[in-house]
Amino acid sequence: MVQSDVVKGLYVREVQTLSAKESGYHFSVLNTSVEQLEEFDIDVLGKGMEVHAPMLWNLLDRLLSARGKGQKRDSGDPQVGKDDVSEDEEALWEELGDFLDLEEIVDGFEGNMSKKKNRIIAQRNELTTIKKVVILSILMQSSNRNSNALQSIVGIFLQSVHTPQKVIDTLSKMGVSVSVDAINAAVLSLLAKALGSECS
Repeated sequence: MVQSDVVKGLYVREVQTLSAKESGYHFSVLNTSVEQLEEFDIDVLGKGMEVHAPMLWNLLDRLLSARGKGQKRDSGDPQVGKDDVSEDEEALWEELGDFLDLEEIVDGFEGNMSKKKNRIIAQRNELTTIKKVVILSILMQSSNRNSNALQSIVGIFLQSVHTPQKVIDTLSKMGVSVSVDAINAAVLSLLAKALGSECS
């Protein structure tokens, strides 16, 4: 029980570290700039989160790759299962079925099949990174409302593609986007800066 409380405390501290202003994940909608939008990179965000919260990052890695029933995992190595095809062979071949045609299987083009396997593994890892960034971003915003870099970018994107307000409100309540008011403030800030640069 004591050990469990210690681990929980470590996870809480990592969320607090991530959500602190010093970590760089605060996003001020009133000071939004085009450069902030252009420089946003989910991979960079993920690498920073992995540095500031390695325990949570590894925990999410494990939870998000816990496929199927009765799968054995080596509890000592956080990298186990990350790029290992053999432990998830059945699911991988199901996914490969969408990419392979009968001729390739019959002709035995192992080189092509290997490339496709690698591509699927890379895509799976990218999706896992995105999911981890979203989950940690929700935890960070719950800890500190100003820790909203991902939510702000998502909100501005939703506005730019004319997403209905009800959808934005729902995503905002889920912690995936900022509110409609915050998005409007960001758009006005961007507009004011654009008009200011044209005048000068």
